[in-house]
Amino acid sequence: MADKIKCACDECICMVDTNNAFEKDGQYYCDESCSNGHIDHVGCGHEGCGCH
Repeated sequence: MADKIKCACDECICMVDTNNAFEKDGQYYCDESCSNGHIDHVGCGHEGCGCH
C-alpha cells in the first residue's frame, strides 16, 4: 500500500500518495503548482484547498 502524506506546500491541505506525487528536492507535492512554489499564482485546484 502506498504512503499518504500531507503535500509539502505549507498552504496546501491535500494528502498525496507518494507513488503519484510530484517530487522535488526530496519532498512530495500534490500538484505541479505546489511543487514550483506557486510562481504562477495558481492553486492546486483540488476541492476544498485554497493554496495559491
